[in-house]
Amino acid sequence: MQMPNNRFVPLAVMWFAAAVYLLLFREGGSDVPPFAHFDKVAHFALFFAQFWLLAKAFMHDRLAIPYRLLFVSAVLAAAGSETAQALFTRTREGSIADGLADILGAGAALWLAYKVSAAKQAVQKKRLTLIRHTAKPQGRLKKSGCFISAENRRLLLPFPPVFTTPTTAPKSVRRLRKTAAQAAPPRNHWRPRQRLPKGGGFGLPCARFG
Repeated sequence: MQMPNNRFVPLAVMWFAAAVYLLLFREGGSDVPPFAHFDKVAHFALFFAQFWLLAKAFMHDRLAIPYRLLFVSAVLAAAGSETAQALFTRTREGSIADGLADILGAGAALWLAYKVSAAKQAVQKKRLTLIRHTAKPQGRLKKSGCFISAENRRLLLPFPPVFTTPTTAPKSVRRLRKTAAQAAPPRNHWRPRQRLPKGGGFGLPCARFG
């Protein structure tokens, strides 16, 4: 697995160091929390930010996010932090509810990363599809300044095509033939315009493409 290397990696490391300090080395105060279950919200936010930074590091380098590995790491980190608080601190105690809040925070961050990554991929895929449909190769009519798109090459071929459509050509075809005739006056290499009997279709002048 290729590891990311961008500005989000040191941010994730610094956030992890701050989390270890807050959970294990900073003594718990006796102040009244601002609202009920404040510690659960703090645990949720702590793990959410940690794993969002990790996922963002992969997204920034356009690497596949290892969701399973990150989630397993979140579970182990939550269990380890609560166990360490219960065994190695005097002012803090381990709590299953705090561990669940940690896991939920990490899971929410990974879910958000999945949605953002999927949305970016969908936009990129749509953009590439649009480019493929709009960027048509251009063909140049020799000895003239007339440029036509690839989809209209069937209207100006080296040999007069035979169409099964009615003899009256569409306006777009007539306009194209008129433009080609004005851009390149008839020369020896041009074939005369040929018309088929009524009901048999119509022909187009000959042109060679570069």
